Amino acid sequence: MIYFIIILSVFFLALLLITFGRYRGTPKKLPKNYIKGLELLSDGDSERAIEYLNRAWKEDPENIDAYLRVGDILREMGKANSAIMIHRNLSVKPLIPRDKKIRVLKSLAEDYIAMKKYGEATKVLIKSMHEGDESQETARKLLWLFEMQEEWEKAYETARNIFTDRKKLYSYGVYVGMKLLKKDPDRAYHYIRQGFKAKIPLAKLANAFYLLEKEDINSGIKELINVLKEYPSYSESGLGVLEKLMFDRGRFSEIESVYRDIIEKDPMNITAINHYVDFLLKKGDKNKALDLITNLNLPDNHPDTLHLKLTVYAETDIERIKELTPMLIRACKSTRKYKCRECGYETEVFDWKCPNCLTVDSFVRV
Repeated sequence: MIYFIIILSVFFLALLLITFGRYRGTPKKLPKNYIKGLELLSDGDSERAIEYLNRAWKEDPENIDAYLRVGDILREMGKANSAIMIHRNLSVKPLIPRDKKIRVLKSLAEDYIAMKKYGEATKVLIKSMHEGDESQETARKLLWLFEMQEEWEKAYETARNIFTDRKKLYSYGVYVGMKLLKKDPDRAYHYIRQGFKAKIPLAKLANAFYLLEKEDINSGIKELINVLKEYPSYSESGLGVLEKLMFDRGRFSEIESVYRDIIEKDPMNITAINHYVDFLLKKGDKNKALDLITNLNLPDNHPDTLHLKLTVYAETDIERIKELTPMLIRACKSTRKYKCRECGYETEVFDWKCPNCLTVDSFVRV
């Protein structure tokens, strides 16, 4: 009898487990209005999609996805204020699953960004991280927000969660230091100094600018000369500064020596060549300027080549400018671009950091 009861109990337990397993395995049927809304959204019919998604949410107030998508669509339609109302209401909804709450908070942050309310967006993303959001996407967005608000020290702390490579973190620290130079040179130096540990070239240029900010002009000039000779690629950022300082102090022969040293190490350094040509023309050495541009290996239709030739021919041979006219017209339509060595991202606005891959000191002029 006891064995019969045990067998019967096992049978009923197995039956319950099978039934429960089938029940759990049965997917919840999606509401028709929700499906229709998604179809319209994929077809690009945002306004009708909102209508059906709203219906789906009214039929099932627990359908957070439908309401979340309505807010996202409104933001994309340029109605960020309405999106904020929806996403903010969702964010305080009780008993919402953590993963969905994080999605809501991230959408709410995007709403605030669309309104250029960066401070509010920052608070929301910090809240999302407190909810357990450890995604790189959120960390990078928070970094961008701190940069937009010029909260550089907070940006650096956020970068710690992004850069696992210490050298990349220290490079970003140098970038932060350069951004802080005008506002707080001593605090800036705290970050620049980290770059020396990792032997980051940009730290040397930043240190030269730091010395100049501290009005240690002679040391700043000396450091800047050494940096430009060692790293000619920094000419675009540092040569104009150095030139003005040395011109103001009448150190003309020294700056000419710097031009020559840079061009000797980097014969295609268009910035140094430009400065040297201008210097030679002001000095009255037109033939030397003409020889310099004649030996350039850049394509004839390159905008930089045309600019140099125009500058020199205006002083030496007006008739030859006519030959350049067709190419000059085409060159006027082109713009200066910079390309990231790491990821290939291109931009017309130079910055020390690539906004795409976050690599510091990676842009080259193309």
